[in-house]
Amino acid sequence: MIDPFRVVAIRLGLLKSVDYSQIVYSKEMGKKIDFPVWGVLIQGQGKNILVDLGIYDPEWASRNILTCVREKYDHPIMAIKEAAGLRPEDIDFLIFTHLHWDHIGEDISIFKKARFVVQHKEWEYMYNPVSFQKWAYASSLNVCFRENVDPFSWLFVDGWVEFMPGLRLIPTPGHTPGHQAVSVKTEEGSLIIAGDAVNMIENLSYNLPSGVATSGEEYMQSMNVIKRYGEYVLGAHDLSINPFQSGSFPSIKNL
Repeated sequence: MIDPFRVVAIRLGLLKSVDYSQIVYSKEMGKKIDFPVWGVLIQGQGKNILVDLGIYDPEWASRNILTCVREKYDHPIMAIKEAAGLRPEDIDFLIFTHLHWDHIGEDISIFKKARFVVQHKEWEYMYNPVSFQKWAYASSLNVCFRENVDPFSWLFVDGWVEFMPGLRLIPTPGHTPGHQAVSVKTEEGSLIIAGDAVNMIENLSYNLPSGVATSGEEYMQSMNVIKRYGEYVLGAHDLSINPFQSGSFPSIKNL
């Protein structure tokens, strides 16, 4: 029998005054909202796993992309300490849903023992994204090849991967070609940590993708995969989730 994992949502920044229609395509155009950026701490089977690291340097991002802030407990070091009393060196794996500026974080070198997990397709796409997405990868190479980061710490995966018993990596292209979600067995059931394949539960309830996509068709297919394999979903920018929430994530069982 597979023991369930403990999952904790950690907020890793706030995107300020973003048009709602950018998060849920075509809905409520002109309505400006502050959206959270969610990472996730997963604990189980003797391992500590992070999914995504949140925003790159807020000052840089505010100058070059959009206004964002990172409050005290939005920093990964503070977030994992508050969530579980952990230090960066306690993290075994850091799984990236994708490598955009608001998921790649700022400094992966502090995770001294961690392996960094990404779909090989996403890694290759980072080098030469489609022209209208280059801005989203503007900080990525700097982070991935930061001084003191061992290049052999990167673990590239291809497609569906049973990463651990009860933890599966699922390709969910559409937002980017190499996007992946993480399926986790919890006490409540199957939770999909969706990254930007589902920004918030409303993407699924309205059956609408994000406003940022490389393929609308693939995005819709990925949302269907999430509905098929998940009972609950934790989207990367969901307004209904609270910092350090560890259960009762949005249900997709009846959608």
